[in-house]
Amino acid sequence: MFFVDIERIQFITIMTVAAFILVYAKVPPILVLIFVVLSGSILYKNNVINEANTLFYNSRSQHQQPSIKVAQDHIITAEIITLVNTKNRLSFDVKVVKINNTLPSFLEPKLELKWFNPDYDYSGEVGIGQVWRFKVRLSNTKRSSLLSRHIRYAGIITKGEIIEPQFSLRGDLYQVFKSVLPANPNPMLYALTFGDRSYISTALWTQFKLLGIGHLVAISGLHIGLIFGFCYLCIQRLLRLFKTPYNLAICLSISLVAAIFYAWIAGFSLPALRAIILLSLHCLYRIQYFKVTLLQLFSSMLLVTLVLDPLTVFAISFWLSFSAMAAVFVVVWLNHKQSQQTLNHIIIVSGQGEVVDLLYRVKLAVQISMNKVAYLCHSQILLTLLMLPIQVTVFSGFSLLSVLVNLIFIPIFSVFVLPVLLMAVVLLVIAPSVSRILIGVVNYLLNNIQGIWIRLTANDVVWVAFGGVSNGVLLNSLLLLFILLICSVIFKPMRVTFHSLSLLLLPIIGYNYLN
Repeated sequence: MFFVDIERIQFITIMTVAAFILVYAKVPPILVLIFVVLSGSILYKNNVINEANTLFYNSRSQHQQPSIKVAQDHIITAEIITLVNTKNRLSFDVKVVKINNTLPSFLEPKLELKWFNPDYDYSGEVGIGQVWRFKVRLSNTKRSSLLSRHIRYAGIITKGEIIEPQFSLRGDLYQVFKSVLPANPNPMLYALTFGDRSYISTALWTQFKLLGIGHLVAISGLHIGLIFGFCYLCIQRLLRLFKTPYNLAICLSISLVAAIFYAWIAGFSLPALRAIILLSLHCLYRIQYFKVTLLQLFSSMLLVTLVLDPLTVFAISFWLSFSAMAAVFVVVWLNHKQSQQTLNHIIIVSGQGEVVDLLYRVKLAVQISMNKVAYLCHSQILLTLLMLPIQVTVFSGFSLLSVLVNLIFIPIFSVFVLPVLLMAVVLLVIAPSVSRILIGVVNYLLNNIQGIWIRLTANDVVWVAFGGVSNGVLLNSLLLLFILLICSVIFKPMRVTFHSLSLLLLPIIGYNYLN
């Protein structure tokens, strides 16, 4: 029953959203190609499920369900594909290479494994890229978070032995990174570089929640976009410094490569992948000088994301990412309507008017700076208000200090913390001593920032909790659906965005209703 429902939900969702986007976004009507790609994507996902069934239950039928929740013990050979969470136990995802001496025919299923009492004859660390032989007991899970990561089964390891101890390139880089860390590294260093949030304590997560800044340490589109923008501006300045003719393709290409590199060291999380898709579309449109509206850009990215991975709609990060993007587009549209005051005539006084001209230029510079600050504050307030519904729905509350804290710390992270950390990672192999110095500076800054956060969250009055909001996914999804439909009525120019997000809620509502 579970597989049949998921298959139908995938098909209905993808086809509906594709047709909707084709109509509203005026995408060229290459319906045959799109339907072929969509069908291939759905078949691929179904093959993943079928392959898992074949390995674990000797059946390729999606309609045949195991009679018990917990399967028998299996001996699997698997490659670790995620960083190892060492908090209280070992936890990681693996790609199955062999199970019970049986090779997968085509696809290699993924599993989520936990090792509560690790006991193995190996002196080194367990890390990404290694190949192990495990004795595991698998369980049949229906968690949406696992489904969004293409994982159908979870398991508990009872015994393990290493086969290939060699780390992957990312794993080796992570080991070098840990070797140059200071004596007492801030846990945010791990999260902001390699996406390892296992070092963040519960108390620190509580601070993030109370201040509404969890997005600062969870590598997402914000971080990828900041790296892209920072690199783009730096390359522009370098070209001007060396009096080189401006080349749009060079600036965009190098910036995109830097963003992809940062996404790679962070493990290509779902939010990071969506950001890379958006930036790739943006670069393509810019290089081809193709004029595209915000609605078309949003719709194109939504379509490409769903074609590449239909199961991503079951991830909370998907909704947070696209809701944040929709909110940003609404803010841009509203601010565009309120055109900034421009100076149509500037009288340049020569000779005796030099002093007057200087005072006028100073006054103009101050006015422009004040306008930029006002624009930034206005945008942040609007963005917070637009994100309020989904924040209340997901987190059952919101922070009173969110606007102020984000206004202060997002520039600090975007201008200094993230670029310096990326440079430190690049220099890990080339100049580890320089990398150590850069990481030490960022570590000192993060420790001071964390001290400020501790003082701001000395009491819980900064958090407004909504106890009446149910934690049930179904009720929250229905509430969010209602909010999106209301927003589509209020913001008519953005109705395509809100309608698209509303359609994507159908799989979650249907999945939770049927279960």
